[in-house]
Amino acid sequence: MFNFKKQLLEIQTINGIRDSIIPFLVSYLSQNNNIFYIAKSDLELFQINEFIIENFDNVDVYPIPAWDCLPFDVSSPNFNIISERVKTFTNISVDYGTRNKKNVFLTTINALFIKTAPIDFYKINSISISQKKKTSFNHIRDFFNQYWLYKSSNRKRIS
Repeated sequence: MFNFKKQLLEIQTINGIRDSIIPFLVSYLSQNNNIFYIAKSDLELFQINEFIIENFDNVDVYPIPAWDCLPFDVSSPNFNIISERVKTFTNISVDYGTRNKKNVFLTTINALFIKTAPIDFYKINSISISQKKKTSFNHIRDFFNQYWLYKSSNRKRIS
């Protein structure tokens, strides 16, 4: 007989689950483990993301959606998708491991093949501004000045 509480926590990979059970299974497993889930589509990724965010406060969700165009296409990816990816990679590089929450990483097979910037890029080029923490205008100005100097010193000049 299958002992749900004991044997389910020892499983490393799961496949062949019905779509309606996936959000419940991912959220249950995320209570004790960090989860990396590859969704079939961005729609499934979005639905699981919303389900976990709305129902569980003790889990951090990191959605990594795929682009909505081909890699070498004439059109660019949607700005919302780009901003979601940048936000997720920035949160992973800055916040990952600093809280006592469990993590769920959601992505698709297409998103796995999209080249991303190194983790140092997100650490160097991010600033945290929130209502809970006072941030002076001088700090923000200095950050942008430092960023601009970094960008201009690394820019290749064409002669």
